[in-house]
Formats: sequence, structure tokens, C-alpha cells
Amino acid sequence: MKHSMITLAAGAAVLSVAGNGQQRSTPASESGPRPDIIVIVVDDLRWDELAATGHPYIETPHIDRLAVEGGTLTSAFHAVPLCSPNRASILTGQYPSRHGIVDNISRNLASHHLNTFPQALQSVGYETAFVGKWHMGNDPTPRRGFDYWAALPGQGRSIDPEIYENGALQVVNGYTTDILTERAVSFMERDRNRPYFLYIGHKAIHPDSVQLDDGSIDPNSPRRYVPALLAVDEGVGRILAVLEAQGTIDRTVILLTSDNGYWFGEHNLSLERRLPYEEAIRMPLLIRYPALVEAGREISGLVSSVDIAPTVLELAGAGIGDHIQGRSFVPLFAGRAEGWRDTVLIEFYTYENPMPWLVDMDYRAVRTDRFKYIPWTRHPGENELYDLVEDPFEMSNRFTDPDYAAVVADMRLRLQRETLHALSLQ
Repeated sequence: MKHSMITLAAGAAVLSVAGNGQQRSTPASESGPRPDIIVIVVDDLRWDELAATGHPYIETPHIDRLAVEGGTLTSAFHAVPLCSPNRASILTGQYPSRHGIVDNISRNLASHHLNTFPQALQSVGYETAFVGKWHMGNDPTPRRGFDYWAALPGQGRSIDPEIYENGALQVVNGYTTDILTERAVSFMERDRNRPYFLYIGHKAIHPDSVQLDDGSIDPNSPRRYVPALLAVDEGVGRILAVLEAQGTIDRTVILLTSDNGYWFGEHNLSLERRLPYEEAIRMPLLIRYPALVEAGREISGLVSSVDIAPTVLELAGAGIGDHIQGRSFVPLFAGRAEGWRDTVLIEFYTYENPMPWLVDMDYRAVRTDRFKYIPWTRHPGENELYDLVEDPFEMSNRFTDPDYAAVVADMRLRLQRETLHALSLQ
């Protein structure tokens, strides 16, 4: 029989305070019912590329349904705007300076040793699955924490991809987004008597994700993202349809996000994402779970990709270890923002030196509700400060403006605090 369960009541996870002062969740009952959980990570999806987040012409009805029937985190940011390190941050709840996946170079061995949150889910009885793009190392063999594994090697291919599954690397004919959706649905439809966790790491909407009518890949036009995104949207619709057929849709946590954004000409930049401007660092983050998230809710509060791991663990009733640097944003669902963070940290390292103009462009930047401070690590005289209320497109650097001297001093203190936390061993 299909897995069936009762929803967690609001407050099912009990909050405690760890030694470092962060809130930690512990399961209310080690044997109590737990929700099924699906996390969908779309590659290179900007925060504003969905109809639900204000795009003027793209229609994404199935993804939008997550926002209409669930909540939208309106101030969510990537801990690092780059594929490999941010996917590691999502899965570990740690900043790149802690987990060590700091760029897109193949870090096969390191990624086999990451302490990812699915390992904790397994320990409390979840059946876990990974489907899609791992990209923390080119090695597609299984990582710890997953009972079912179907992964693309490295970046993977958008057409006729290789997939490591059932102990072997095989070529599967078809469009990768559809193939990954099929494997996700197959896992969802298994007979089971315990909850499951499913992580879908899409290859789309990465630049080579769209095949043209003649079979070629369009390397240039930004509009190539649209059909790729529509394929992802169709996949989300398929997943929702399966949950409805099973009668489990309201007992399932569905979270959708991305690993970084992109520029389409802003700041005279195109098809890049590594720098700490809004188009790259803002994160789409939608969650549907009627037991805790009111339909149509816009959820405020500064959230980072390192917060996804502890949030999932709390929703699952699993303990949040001290190695996790993020915070569960479950309290924000009910508007409980007391003591919530007032600053987010964004890190970036240029070890891979992918492009000549990005050499030595390392930074640790901090952002508040109003201001962003960007000190370039290897160029100490080139700091930037933006007033995002007065200047939302980040066109006027106010770092040397005497009217902002007090803001600069405050942001420096915030950066010091957040950097110490990111580098801490606790």
C-alpha cells in the first residue's frame, strides 16, 4: 500500500537552543508521523523568472501553484551565486568556507565526505532519493545519505544524458528534464510504509538545456531559458498530479528553489552569475505545506540557502546538528520573527579562475533589508555600498559618500560578525 500519514501539527518540532545561541529543533516524537518531503533545485533560475514572482510574460502555472497554495520567501539569498558550492550549501546547511566546495572544479573526494542533511533524515526513518545534477565533483557514483541514486556526471547533457543508476553509468535517450521527472515519479510511486525524501537537481535551465528544432543547442539567446523552464514546470505539474492521485499532496512538503541567478544585460553583464548583485544572489524560494504554510503567504525575513537544510530537518522532526550553520525558517511561517537574522552573508572564491575578468574577484558581502556592502577581498580599495531602497538597481556606489559613513561602519561590523560565524568551528 502507498505510504499514508497524518500531517505534522504546527509546533510538532520542539525548539531548543544550542551552545552557539542558534535555535535547534528536536523531534517531538521519534516514532511519530512525518511528512514526505520533495526539494526541487532548478539550475540558474533567477528569482524573478516565474509568473508568481512577477515575470511579465513567462507562464509557469504548476510552479506558481506552489506559491498560490503555499508561501513565497520574499527575501531569500544564495550563500554563494555559483552551482557547485551553493548546491553543497543547500545540502549541508554550511557556508563554502566551512564545507570546502568553493568553486566548480571537480571535487570528487571532498563531495563524498560532505555531511548532508539526507543522512540525518535516514537516521529517523526516511527513505531518501537523489535524482539529477549533483555537480560537486564530476564523479556520478552514489554519495552518502541516499537510498536511491540517479545522477548525471558533472554538468550532464541536456539530450540523451548519461545517468549513473543501479550501479552503472548508462545512456538514456530523451530530454534530460523529462527523464529526471520520470525517475522522480517512479520513486514516488513505490510501495512503502515509511516517509520519503526526494531531491531533484535539475540540469535545466542551464544554458545548454534547450534543443532547437534542428537538434542543435542555442548558445546565445537568453530566450532559450523559457522552453527549458516550461519543461521544468511541466515536471512539477506531473509531480503534483501524482501526489493528488495518491491523496498525499497536503501531507507533503514541496520546496522549490535554484542554485543561482543570471544577468541579462544588467551591470553590462550577460549570462554570468558569480558577482554579488541582486540578479545573481536573490533566490526563488517557494514552499507548499498546508499544515504550516498559509496559502498565498508572502513570508518576510532574510533567508539564506544555508537555511534550507535545518528547515527540512525541523519539518521532518529530525535533530539539527551543531555543524549546521543555517537556521530553520519554520518560525517565519507563523510570523514569529523575533530574534531572526538582520543580515545575510554571501561568499565567493575565484580559485577556478573561469574567466580572465573574474580573476582575484573574491568577496564576502553582507546584505540587510536596505543596504549591501561589498568589500573585494583582494582589492581592499574597491569597496561598494548600495542603498537598495533609493537605488534598487545598484547603480550608485555610496561607499565614499559622507552621508553614508555611519552605514559603512555598521556594515563593517555586520560583516565581521557574519564572517566569524561562517568560519567558526561550532
